[in-house]
Amino acid sequence: MRRAPDPASSSLTVEQIETAGTSTAYAVVDNTPGSPGIVIKTSDYGENWSVYAMPQGSGSLYFICALDASTAFAAGSSGTILRTTDGGASWERMYAPTGEHLKSVYAVDATHAWAAGEHCTVLCLVQANTRVGSGVSVDLGGGDTVTFSSVTAAGNTVKYPAEPPSGEEFDYHWPQRCVDISSSASFTGTAEVRLTYGDSGLDESAYRLFHNTGSGWEDVTTSVDTENNVITGQATSLSEFMIIYPFPKIKSVTPSWGMRESTVDADIHGYGFWEKPGEKPTVQLRYGSSIIEATDVVVHDLYHISCKFPLPAEAELDYREVYIRDPGPDAYEDTFWGFRIVENPPPDPTITSITPDYGPRGSTVAISDLAGTGFWDTPADKATVKLARSGQPDIVATGVSIYSNGTKITCSFPIPADAYSGPWDVTVTNPDGRSGTLPGGFMVTGALPPPTLTGVEPDSGVLGATIDVTLTGTGFWGRPS
Repeated sequence: MRRAPDPASSSLTVEQIETAGTSTAYAVVDNTPGSPGIVIKTSDYGENWSVYAMPQGSGSLYFICALDASTAFAAGSSGTILRTTDGGASWERMYAPTGEHLKSVYAVDATHAWAAGEHCTVLCLVQANTRVGSGVSVDLGGGDTVTFSSVTAAGNTVKYPAEPPSGEEFDYHWPQRCVDISSSASFTGTAEVRLTYGDSGLDESAYRLFHNTGSGWEDVTTSVDTENNVITGQATSLSEFMIIYPFPKIKSVTPSWGMRESTVDADIHGYGFWEKPGEKPTVQLRYGSSIIEATDVVVHDLYHISCKFPLPAEAELDYREVYIRDPGPDAYEDTFWGFRIVENPPPDPTITSITPDYGPRGSTVAISDLAGTGFWDTPADKATVKLARSGQPDIVATGVSIYSNGTKITCSFPIPADAYSGPWDVTVTNPDGRSGTLPGGFMVTGALPPPTLTGVEPDSGVLGATIDVTLTGTGFWGRPS
């Protein structure tokens, strides 16, 4: 008597075993809830056992039937039927138009079998449920169907539950149901997929059908039947399909500023933007109790809204919150601190001084105080600061921060080792393109050693007198006034 090695845990149970000749046997083993079943096989009277995991989305397995050492059928929960023709190395999902638990399966030959299960379910299985032709519709069970515009070679089309994706996008495109549809049939053109959904208490008109194209998820929705709880979409390939409910999330607003007494054409990007017939999402600029309603709101897709912000002449010169509320009865909403209202026209910035006003080549110089007026930024766009000299590439500041009501900037200049030694202009450019310049305001110096003092002439003087003194030494330098 030999005991098969436990493939995962001593708590697992062999549900059923089937022989395929004298030395070969297959057995199905239960697994943790929500995980695919396991098949084990021996070809040497139980001396050694191979363990085969079933395809993702397969249910628990209850029964196995072996036609011979190479061909076997397994059946289990939620209409799961699997077949191998290579001795267990790979398993193919078979079409079963039921969600009932199947408790037995018997093979007639490699392409035909019978299966039975709960609630008097009896199935006669055939290899191909997808015929050659135009407008071929396949019942996937549970009210789900797929209709091919043109099938060129018959095959088997099946559906299994699939795990929904994760990541930032799907925190806002909330998965409701995900299935994996595959087919061994060959088809051209489109496949129309119709999936059912249950009542959720959400506004079902917002539902969208996503399809995994292999390079990302794409919205393929063509219609939503809220009376019969069916969503329809079209794709040119099969894989995972997922019903989602969108929640609004703002990621960016362009432009991020506008002049009062003007109308700003804005683009808002993010997730979960949708509309319904006769009702668009609410888009506003908010500042305390002051609200500016957007006009001409256009929902381009789940990721993009365009609109117009009419900014009144009396609008406060300050930052504003961009607000979006979807048109659903539950009024899901999001805000983004990302828009600034400025004067019309904004004044040109002016620069009065920069501290320090010099720095050696090959170093990064921290500017503690670039003083002036009219410096401004937005959460998305900052004023830029640079050193410029004719015939030389600009030296662009990093880490720009604006303080004291737009009168002070701190930043850093990364000065290249081969930068020109001499005076450079300092320029500040605001997000609206207006700029101010301090000509020759910053001196780039060579990599000089510290100064040395070798003599003072004269070396004495009378109290109360003004003495002209000459210093001698090395390493003295200065910037022309």
